[in-house]
Amino acid sequence: RNYDAANPTNDLINLLGTNNNAVAFTNPHPAKITNSASSVGGGTVAQLTDRTSSDFFTNNISNSWVQIDLGNTRTVNLNGVGLKSRSAATTNVPVNLTIEGSNDGTNFTLIHSWANIGFTAISQDRFVPFTLSSACRYIRIRQPGTDSSGINHLTIGEVYLFGSVSAL
Repeated sequence: RNYDAANPTNDLINLLGTNNNAVAFTNPHPAKITNSASSVGGGTVAQLTDRTSSDFFTNNISNSWVQIDLGNTRTVNLNGVGLKSRSAATTNVPVNLTIEGSNDGTNFTLIHSWANIGFTAISQDRFVPFTLSSACRYIRIRQPGTDSSGINHLTIGEVYLFGSVSAL
């Protein structure tokens, strides 16, 4: 599923949550994917892919991250990522992120550095396309610096993944 500006939220999470558009969307976490984070400061990791207006954030710890495990039967060749900013305020939004991939959940390779994301409103979508990555089971989005308020909370409303998935 490649990024489509006319339908930007029709990503791999949506594909998995609708069984390839055969049924109404249900959050694929934890039945088809597993969301996790370096810490939980507020919300739940399920909110990263639930397609509702909600916020997840980590504790105020440097290099905070969120991760999606596609499971042991599926990989993705990622060629884009999207995020929704928080729904409560325009503060504490990500400024710079790294997108990393792994097949073992321990050793991660940089897929893309996303600089100056540019969130200016609540519940705002931002997308970044990039060169197709190698197949990965784990996708990690890490905040290497501070957020827009100068602290280390990684605050995300939603995660969108684009590329080709090996299996539903």
